[in-house]
Amino acid sequence: MDGSGSWESLLVEWTPEELRQSESHSHGMTEFLLESEDVLVQGHGVVLVNADVAGTLAVTNFRILFVSEVSQQVIELGTIPLATIEKFSKYVSKKIFIINLLHFLVD
Repeated sequence: MDGSGSWESLLVEWTPEELRQSESHSHGMTEFLLESEDVLVQGHGVVLVNADVAGTLAVTNFRILFVSEVSQQVIELGTIPLATIEKFSKYVSKKIFIINLLHFLVD
């Protein structure tokens, strides 16, 4: 990836129902994590538009990882602007809130 264009444009599909919040779990990504790294939020069914690759996007306490479903390898995302990470974090927080609210209303 050459780093040009918006990082947001890389994501074509995000399935909020599949978001998971963690309290120090790896969600099956142990082999990709650094020492003391934990998955905070993970989304499945994410597709990188520029590479047409489906996989899992994970936000850890250190970085953002994208793991291809086919190759089971980390796909380099390049440099991601801090503002994009903050926007993504707010988006994820909002989706988690909505999902938790829906679960509360259904139960």
